Amino acid sequence: MRKLIISLCLVVGGGVSATALAGCGTDDAVGPDVARAAEATAKKGTARIAMRISVEGAGLPLPIAIDAKGVMALNAAKGRVTFDLASLLGLAGAPQGTPGELEMRFGGGTVYAKPPKLDQLEIPGGKPWVSLELPKLAGALGLPTRGLGKLFTLEPAAQLRALKAAKNLKEVGKEDVGGAQTTHYRGTLRLSDFAATLAPAERAEVEKGIKRLEQLGGQSNGNLDEPVPVDLWIDEDGVTRKMLAETKLPAQNGQPGGTIKQSYVLSDFGVVLDAEPPAAQDTYDATEALAGVLKQVATMGSGGTATP
Repeated sequence: MRKLIISLCLVVGGGVSATALAGCGTDDAVGPDVARAAEATAKKGTARIAMRISVEGAGLPLPIAIDAKGVMALNAAKGRVTFDLASLLGLAGAPQGTPGELEMRFGGGTVYAKPPKLDQLEIPGGKPWVSLELPKLAGALGLPTRGLGKLFTLEPAAQLRALKAAKNLKEVGKEDVGGAQTTHYRGTLRLSDFAATLAPAERAEVEKGIKRLEQLGGQSNGNLDEPVPVDLWIDEDGVTRKMLAETKLPAQNGQPGGTIKQSYVLSDFGVVLDAEPPAAQDTYDATEALAGVLKQVATMGSGGTATP
């Protein structure tokens, strides 16, 4: 289960958190000018986003799918998104029909979450919101946040940035996405490819982070650097309308492998974004409490013994 926890941390660890990305970086790459697509998308400022994160295998009794909708900035890590956790709560044994909406607001490295009202969930002080400072949580896992934070975030800006390392993006066909005619491209992405596009200092931090994540996941053979399939849909104006990435979870320690898929559909560009933090009196800062738990995870991932 630790492998799944770490992998999910990679997916959501950026707090669901665009700068424009560079070109593919290889002479033999074909397909779209991804740099221009990223720049054109970032210039839109904001967009509505429909997102899905699905997990299969990895010891789960059934596949789970988490859907989310909201508004995100396309040129910064800022947004307001509501997740539907119904399938996850059902897997945990919650009765059918249990409300599963989780609202999240994020910006400036801090995430604010308003979880669904559950009998078994009590926030200290009876407050409706919880806040988390992401750099501190990454530090608790022993992760170098300066470079690694550029990788594991959910906002479309970061996903576009990562796609600058995609190799040999090739046209798949023409498809309609939300009423817009798009061209569908497909390629692959490695973390090491992405690191190679960064400045030397950031590249070293990312490489350290990849090794640390492999330790936390109990991986010693570089599984995190396996090629990842990526898909990109670009409309006739050169604006990104949809992104899709699929990551394989390797089998280990008798636990079967699995798959994490992330998809994003963008629409209604230029929509107003209200991501103001909730009132301080309505918010419980859970950073220190969660950091303590993550430190224990980090200790176990390094082969040590967690303190009780």
